[in-house]
Amino acid sequence: MVKKSVCLFCSLGCGLACRVEGREAVAIDYDRNNPVNLGALCPRGYYNYELLNHPGRLTSPSVGGEDGSWGEAASKVRRELQGIDPGSIGIVVSPLMSLEEGAIAAALAEKLKTRYLCVGGGLADNDAALGASWRLAEDHPATLEEIETSDRLLIIGDILTRTPVLSRRINAVKAKKGSRIIVVDPHRSHAAWFASRHITLKSGMEVLFAAALVKLLSGADEAELAALTDKIGVPMSALKETAADLFGPEPGTVIVVPSPNRRRNDLLIYFVRILAGLTNKKWISFHEGGNIVGLNALFDGRHPGRARYFELIKKLKQGAIQGLFLLGEDLSDLESVAPKLLIKSRFFKSKLSREAICFPQASHLELAGSYIFSGNRRENALPLVPAAGGRDLAAWLAEIFELDVEGARHQAADTAVKMAGELFDLETVMNEAAKIEPMPDCQVENVTNFAGNELASNFFWYRANNKR
Repeated sequence: MVKKSVCLFCSLGCGLACRVEGREAVAIDYDRNNPVNLGALCPRGYYNYELLNHPGRLTSPSVGGEDGSWGEAASKVRRELQGIDPGSIGIVVSPLMSLEEGAIAAALAEKLKTRYLCVGGGLADNDAALGASWRLAEDHPATLEEIETSDRLLIIGDILTRTPVLSRRINAVKAKKGSRIIVVDPHRSHAAWFASRHITLKSGMEVLFAAALVKLLSGADEAELAALTDKIGVPMSALKETAADLFGPEPGTVIVVPSPNRRRNDLLIYFVRILAGLTNKKWISFHEGGNIVGLNALFDGRHPGRARYFELIKKLKQGAIQGLFLLGEDLSDLESVAPKLLIKSRFFKSKLSREAICFPQASHLELAGSYIFSGNRRENALPLVPAAGGRDLAAWLAEIFELDVEGARHQAADTAVKMAGELFDLETVMNEAAKIEPMPDCQVENVTNFAGNELASNFFWYRANNKR
């Protein structure tokens, strides 16, 4: 039997098919009729099969590194929480989780009365989600179809390492007579090979490049622009030619790849949105975590004053977080500041598991759920096989804390991406951007990398392509 689902290893959300025999997945197949990817998958797409069948998957809870029962682990959670201030508890949800699982986490935050509810997956993607939520007079988000029908593309970052399957749509633009593809990237990246013009700049200066384009199109004087281009490391001609390409009547899209190799991805998204408005173009961003857009929209709607990921990390390092729920997420690099109580759900054992109450995590291919991908495209998925640990963690959390599962599902169904954040004036944001300095040059990642590689390092494709 062939069953269909979606890939969560980037926010393109490719369709995939899986051959299933009984209760076991036996092969990843191609969903050739899926309009997103027409059956194509990148190496990360095959991680889905390994995730379902990996011999190292956790199948039962553990307490302090010792195997235990669900009942023992539940009792331990209840007992340990009694001695902790609820306001000092943090909840981090993996961007691979569904809106339904996120709604349970949001209900848990309400029950515990904590504002520390955030999406994991890294600072870059979360900063970008923040920048997308800031209010503007108008916004012009693009769909996948609008990328392909564009005659002008401005691509900031290496989109073909982030979302390799998007190459078909970019090729369709490149094949059009008179089309222009401008790639802004410090490196000769995969995307640069498609470019009509590749603008190389100092590492981390993409934010200022977008800000300079906004200034140019808003009528800034030559002296001000010259100071900016000197700091960015590009000639004035590159700025003016890019502005001319974008300002024409042709349909176009600005594509952004949030990156840890630049600061203030929130400002980059903000400037790109303004740029799209000034040039009558559309914009879209692509993230490492498939549901990071949807989960942030859900949490913003349920908890408008919630702490962001960077705030939680800061408080964790300060010792202000006494209890932490890591739901499908890993923070092993912060082992030295692990809080008094650590409750984790994971696919595999990790460095912090010995000190934690650890539960097996069901994957998105083992549960029914809904997701919001780039372009605000919503997808519903059904389980391919039963969960490895035999329990739905979200339902189990609801059972421990007496949460309203049905209410959470309705909240998930009502989730929509919208501008719900602060309203800033352009001068304030420009002043923030002016503080950005170039970053040290960094190694270009290959396509098998994903979200710090804590999860990916368990898979064959990653090990085969990242030998040290």
